[in-house]
Amino acid sequence: MSDLVSYNGELIVAGSFTTANEQPMRGLLAWDGTACREFGGGVLYWARCLLAVDDDLYVGGRLIETGDLLVNNLARWDGAAWHDVAGGLRGFMSNYGVFTLAETGGRLCVGGRVYMADDVPADNVAILDHGTWSALGSGAGPTVITLAWRHGDLYVGGAIDMAGSQIVGGISCWDGLAVPVAVSEFSGRRDGFMVELRWTASQDLSGGGFIVWRDDTAGVPQPLDVGPVVDGEAYLCRDDAAPAAATLYRLQWQRDDGATEWLAEATIGAAELPRAVRFAGVHPNPFNPRVTAAFVVGAPQRVRIAVADARGREVAVLADRQCEAGRHEVVWEGRDGDGRALPAGVYFLSLRGDDGRDTVKVVLVQ
Repeated sequence: MSDLVSYNGELIVAGSFTTANEQPMRGLLAWDGTACREFGGGVLYWARCLLAVDDDLYVGGRLIETGDLLVNNLARWDGAAWHDVAGGLRGFMSNYGVFTLAETGGRLCVGGRVYMADDVPADNVAILDHGTWSALGSGAGPTVITLAWRHGDLYVGGAIDMAGSQIVGGISCWDGLAVPVAVSEFSGRRDGFMVELRWTASQDLSGGGFIVWRDDTAGVPQPLDVGPVVDGEAYLCRDDAAPAAATLYRLQWQRDDGATEWLAEATIGAAELPRAVRFAGVHPNPFNPRVTAAFVVGAPQRVRIAVADARGREVAVLADRQCEAGRHEVVWEGRDGDGRALPAGVYFLSLRGDDGRDTVKVVLVQ
């Protein structure tokens, strides 16, 4: 036995065996927890490594045949049939073939004892990216046995004493895989304390995602809690809690393997603050168990926010403090000033400051 992987609810076993449980099975079997069967018609000669990616199962080894399909040491099973993988890989020495497989961000990395990936020279390790082979630098050798991705870097291990032009002791790290994403028209518009950012990508993207960052008051980027949505050919990201001051936004691409790249940035101008204090929205409404009320202060001042019932009786005070100019929030959990739960019904939040007052109705439901 050479490798194991879980695929479509079964355990797939790879090796150089010819029988299992006294049944003919050529190098590949599936175990469903009760019985085993030959998987995909078996392989010839030796299945060394397995990799499940979504609905596909990749099999590497010293292979010339999977089922009745002729292959070069690498094949893909799609759930119903075998397929060649971009021409496969070839070796010319004893004990040749594919020994290990790894995948990240839509890229398949193959290692072993090989010298060609289809028609591309590759010294024991190669990358398949959307159907196209490329060598990993000048390779490693003489035999790559294991591969692992970590934060965008590919670690190569095995019986290797050379990686590129460097002498190594069994393990090396390759950091030359770029994050191939380009965007254009990264810009934004402001509506009070809401900023909407928009951009377009230069290609169809997979194997990662966008992250929007906003600089805090110290100039340190912080990721937004919300992610982008697709709007036709563009991406949109809405920041409903944007600072009042001019703000720098940054766009980052993060691949599934953790590799990241800063792509663009845009500065959004300061908000025009109202002269009077006012509420800027409550959510959710109706609510249970809590409601968040946003309010805007045009200049530094002391504000007081209280809760009154439908008869106008004050039942709780949510804030009574000095506030800087900008957007603020308070939370009410449907309790009076002594912490007792209030009955369902209509309540009013009142905001008072030196520059005016505002009121908003909220509904507590059970």
